[in-house]
Amino acid sequence: MSPPHPHAEQQLQAVYLYAVIAVYGPWITSPVVGESERRLAVRRVTGARRQLHGPPPLLRRSNGDWAR
Repeated sequence: MSPPHPHAEQQLQAVYLYAVIAVYGPWITSPVVGESERRLAVRRVTGARRQLHGPPPLLRRSNGDWAR
């Protein structure tokens, strides 16, 4: 059996993260969901968004310094 394509695992992870956002995103504003579940949803959605978007890129200013 050959190893999976390197991009296949990344694509599956992205699909999973989008699913987490789709499922738990509505919990954040739902009046039906309790406070503890809402906090859990916020953590999961925030974590998924961070993993999808990664760290912000470093930008270079016009004077040559790196912006943070």
